[in-house]
Amino acid sequence: MSKALQWYRVKGENPTLYECRRVDTDELIAWLVERPHYCDRGKWQANVGGIKDIDWQDGFPRYYMYLHNAFAEMDAFLKWRLFKLPPERLAAPVPVKDRAPGSEERKADNGSMFRPRSKDQPS
Repeated sequence: MSKALQWYRVKGENPTLYECRRVDTDELIAWLVERPHYCDRGKWQANVGGIKDIDWQDGFPRYYMYLHNAFAEMDAFLKWRLFKLPPERLAAPVPVKDRAPGSEERKADNGSMFRPRSKDQPS
């Protein structure tokens, strides 16, 4: 049994549709579909189907803002659940930069809710 999945873009579909299939059986495992621009839960919706023991309790459908995050998360989740691959063999996590509190980057955030209040601002 192959432990490989392949993502495909389904041409001609509107909205944009991506399918994930098992390489060995060509079985449809999951799909990502682009959501309308007015949806506030995310631009991409991930779904699974036909997989024993994966259901709504696993949090499907799932919503993502960015397609690359949806691919990375779904691919890692499916390989972990279907093939029991340990997390260290899955895709690398999205890199995160360290930033010191009060750095210039943070001060330029133009009104973020995480900005510390000055003594003159009402609470």
